Amino acid sequence: MENNAYYDLKAYVLSKKLPKTFPSTKPNFLATAAHYKVNLRGFLTREGKIVLKKSDLPRLWKQYHDHCGSNPTWNRIKSKYYYYGGEKWVRSKTQDCVACSHKNSSVWPVGRAPLNPIPVTPKAFWRVHLDLMGPLAPVSLDGNRYVGIAVDALTKYPEALGKLHKLAFILGLSLKMKKENIRVLKL
Repeated sequence: MENNAYYDLKAYVLSKKLPKTFPSTKPNFLATAAHYKVNLRGFLTREGKIVLKKSDLPRLWKQYHDHCGSNPTWNRIKSKYYYYGGEKWVRSKTQDCVACSHKNSSVWPVGRAPLNPIPVTPKAFWRVHLDLMGPLAPVSLDGNRYVGIAVDALTKYPEALGKLHKLAFILGLSLKMKKENIRVLKL
């Protein structure tokens, strides 16, 4: 809503004094004003949502825009605020945003990491995937809060090991690798 129209409506709702000039006609202004109220914090509201002025839009855009597209952005805004013509405004802003305009494009997929295939070596335990799960809420009978998991990439053989601390898993793994002369390959 234009700033002048916002302040005219707010003044009318608070004092019931008509403005000197109307955006269209007096009956239209009165019919429109019947939908608005002023909340306890002094904001003009419609349908229980705060009415936005045109000057509020840049701040609101920075707050709610997270490159998720026009529909999710507009749904988040309209759940708290009222702005006539807001959906059209959000669509035009998302079209101006480079990341949003290419969101579903195959030319520049935003947010998707490129898939890089890892070459398969036909040897068991040549490549092992490691993960650490925890902290677990119910501590095990041995007092372990973490579970270290290792899975062989070729045979899919799993191995799990309970540990008291994350550091114990990392140190144990590095000592074992040093002892068995295992080197880490960086891809």
